[in-house]
Amino acid sequence: MKKLLGFLAVLALVFLSANGFAASLGGVEMADSVDVEGKTLTLRGLGEHKNLLGTVYVAGLYLMTPAKTADEAINADEPKRIQLKFVRTLELGDARRIIRTGFNDNVPEADEELKAKMKSLLEAFNAEFDPRTTLTITYTPGGGTTVEKGYVLSGAKLIGWFGGADFMRALFSVWLGNVPASEEVKRGMMGE
Repeated sequence: MKKLLGFLAVLALVFLSANGFAASLGGVEMADSVDVEGKTLTLRGLGEHKNLLGTVYVAGLYLMTPAKTADEAINADEPKRIQLKFVRTLELGDARRIIRTGFNDNVPEADEELKAKMKSLLEAFNAEFDPRTTLTITYTPGGGTTVEKGYVLSGAKLIGWFGGADFMRALFSVWLGNVPASEEVKRGMMGE
């Protein structure tokens, strides 16, 4: 019996590691790494955004090169990703407000082109974020930033594509900037 239990324990570990889930927070699992255009990005950390009812979403930061600070993570011109997995509904107006406020607070010197890109992103959001949906923001140098909204049953849908590293820095600053949407999410994503 002990041999069988030992075998089952090893089998469970192999199965879990093969599926790539290395981290969990608030009941939400995130893969320990993701592939972006042939580059492996490693999960830096997870942060949890809560309201009075509990966890709203868990955010994960994936980087190609480990960063010691949030500024390093934002400014590195290499592939990176922020992924938010929703546990509770985030109303459309609240989602737009979080991103707009984070953008305005962290990029007050934004030029008109950057402001227009952010406005375009906010207008592209057309529905609330329900439980079990994901928001995936991926940057590749020379390829720009893609924003996708994922659904459990129907897969991910492209919300928008935005060229330029300046847009990536502005959008990543919403969660990692000097005035983040949530200090707890920022600390968690940075592994603190």
